[in-house]
Formats: sequence, structure tokens, C-alpha cells
Amino acid sequence: MKKMFIIGFSIMILGLLFAGFGFAHGGNQGIYWDNGFKAVDSKAQGRHYRQRSFSNINQIDLTADDDISIRRGNVSKVTVRYLNGNQVDEVNGKLTISGTSHHRHFSWIIGGFEDDYNNDSPISITIPEKAKLASLTGNPEDSVEVEGLTINKVDLTGEADVSMTDTNIKKSFNLQNDGDVTLRGVKAPALLQSSDDGDVTITESIFNKGQSSLSTDDGDVTLSSNTFDSVKTNTSDGDMTFRNQLINKRFEASTDDGDISGHINREKPIRVIAQGDDSDVTLFGRSRRSYGIDNVKGVQYRFDTNDGDITVE
Repeated sequence: MKKMFIIGFSIMILGLLFAGFGFAHGGNQGIYWDNGFKAVDSKAQGRHYRQRSFSNINQIDLTADDDISIRRGNVSKVTVRYLNGNQVDEVNGKLTISGTSHHRHFSWIIGGFEDDYNNDSPISITIPEKAKLASLTGNPEDSVEVEGLTINKVDLTGEADVSMTDTNIKKSFNLQNDGDVTLRGVKAPALLQSSDDGDVTITESIFNKGQSSLSTDDGDVTLSSNTFDSVKTNTSDGDMTFRNQLINKRFEASTDDGDISGHINREKPIRVIAQGDDSDVTLFGRSRRSYGIDNVKGVQYRFDTNDGDITVE
């Protein structure tokens, strides 16, 4: 027993010596994930936040590569908190955010890792409670989170994932991005959305004054408890799922290589047509490809898939 204690104690001392040697030679650097763990260089560890405030901002343009959050808060002016290396400019009421990406990195502590940014976004913008924006535009490259805002126009392109919560868009809403789109509690006349490589998830949102269009080349489309005037959805390589949709006029869904499944309320007159080249089609518990009467004065539904099943309850 004593021999085992001495061996264990000796190993612990050696471990402490090696750890001390490693820390003395830069082993205490933070790490980040970029297709594998990588060490943050000494310059990166010197990054720090800056903060600026602006009056009379009515437009925001985003071209930064970093994560960006925009939300309403208890401030008297538009306030921007950002990591140095990003750039914040204001001209005639238009706020422009630009800069290169900061990898989120972690420092080693006993028992694991801790986030050096404490889960803060590298760029955070806080809008006064009663303020409204004329426009939110740009081509961000990482991620954009928007919460609790009122905006006249939204027009975002780029590679970023876009997430919006409890946001009211008065006029046009256009998203042409390469990442995921997640909307909850969003209201706009209509939504024009296109993604090259991302999932589209929309929940408890209202687009009831025009034709909406949703598409993704390589992702799923999931709709839950929304209101649309008319909507057309397409996914090239993914599934389409819908539940509890209130449709005023027309709902169309198509997939090139994926399943379509969902629920339709039959309390009002409807017409459903489903087509599939190599598909099992089930409408309201029966194998059939149409339901309802032609030219019925009600909501029109059409479902098409080239290589997938269609199931409507």
C-alpha cells in the first residue's frame, strides 16, 4: 500500500512539473474550434471590447464576419459593444458594422474549458425601447440574431445564419443567405427567402398580406403555427414539414428528394392535389392524390415531390 502511494505521489509530482513546463512555454493559450482545436496566438488573447453610442440612428448595415446580436434594451441611444478589430461608422443616421471574424475561443481550466467571451457576441447592438429602424441591410458572414425590433425593411444576403424573434417588419422582408433561417414571432406582409445550404424553421409568425416564397437547396423546411396569405416552398434535398398553418389563399410545397408531411384543417372548404413520380401519397388516411372539389372557393393546396413520400393528415 505504501509503495503504491509513493508511486502515485511521484507521478503526480511529475505531472505538475510537466504542466508547469508547458505553461511556461505558452501552454496556457486559449483554443478555438476551426475544423479542429487550434491555439489562439498571443495577439488574439489581447482582444478586448469597445463600446460606442449613437443618436438618431435609423439604418443599420452589416458587413462584419463576426456573430452579431441586435436587440431592444434599456438604453437612451443606439449602443454598440464590439471586439477591437471590427469597425463601427455612422454617416447621416446610417450605422455600418464591418470587420473580420474573431474565432470563439476557450481557455483550459482544471476540470475543463471556459469560454473567454462569456457567451457574449463579438458584436452586440442595443436599440432604445421605443426606437424604430427604417432598414436592416447587409451581407454578414457568420450569424445574426435579432430580437424585439420594429423595422420597415429587412434585406440580408451573405453566408450568415439568421435568427429573428418577436420582430415586426412593416414593409419588405428579404433573406438571401447560405445558412439556417430561424424565425419565431415575426410579423411581415410577406417573406421572400432563399438559402443555398441551410434549414428553414418558422414558428408562430404572420405573413398575411402577400405572396411568400421559401426555398433551400440542401436543408429541411419546418413550419409550425404560422399565418400566410399565400406561400410557396421548395427544398432540393430535404424534408418539408408543416403543422397548424392558417392559409388564406394558397399553399404549395415541393421537394426534389425529400418527404412532405403535415396537417391541414378541414373545417373550411379546401382543395388538395398531390403528385409524386416515385412516391407513396396518403391524404387524410387514404392512398389518393386529390381531395376536395375543383374550383372550390377555399384554400388551394398542392404538393409535389420527385423522390419522396407525401403524407397529409
